[in-house]
Amino acid sequence: MQRLPRLLFLQIRSKSTKSITPQFIGLASYFKYAESTNLRTDTTTFVGTSYELLVQRQLTSILQMKKLEHMGGSFDYGIDLKGKWDLSPYKPTSQEQEVLPIPVFKGKKIKPIISKKSQIIDVLIQCKNHSVKLTAKHIREISGIYNFSVTSVKRSKTFMIVCSPTILTPQGITQMNAVDIPIIYIWLEKLRKKSIDSKEYDIEGYEGGQLKGFYCNDFATCLLQGLNVEADIQLLCE
Repeated sequence: MQRLPRLLFLQIRSKSTKSITPQFIGLASYFKYAESTNLRTDTTTFVGTSYELLVQRQLTSILQMKKLEHMGGSFDYGIDLKGKWDLSPYKPTSQEQEVLPIPVFKGKKIKPIISKKSQIIDVLIQCKNHSVKLTAKHIREISGIYNFSVTSVKRSKTFMIVCSPTILTPQGITQMNAVDIPIIYIWLEKLRKKSIDSKEYDIEGYEGGQLKGFYCNDFATCLLQGLNVEADIQLLCE
């Protein structure tokens, strides 16, 4: 089979990953859209998209991620949201800073983000609105998505973030720590009606979205060494 020139391949991949589905300003606009199109709230489409938009809202407001673009559609290649995250607010004060050894992952020295000129990273976010715990199989699929989407030169400044209303299995954690990909797992509650009397398409009648847990795999921990990301965000978990 004839191989495509790398430049052409990257151009095709870049064009194909653009979102082609309707874009929504947020959850409220999506609920109005669902009502106007008679989209039932128990459908896979509504449940999945509403969780993605909830994640977009919460990661923006709680973790201060920026420019989170909702992808969606058949050609998102597993990426639901993408954007930027400035980690400089997690830098310790001069009094807190300590000299740390260079982190090593699988025998290879890793340059921490704190030692780089900019602490702004790219984030690719996949939302797994599942009712079961995420397994090693899910992590392998996520690794494949990352490897397809991120070139080798961007691997140290592009994090894969997985959001789910469930936790990881022990095997999922083991697999997550085995890969040389920076992965952060965020346990984020899904929406639920406040009461049985809540109106179907009234966003005010729903609650949820609490940050319940935050976990970095070993490779992400190496890159985040010297920053107070994990400690500070754990304090936000309810």
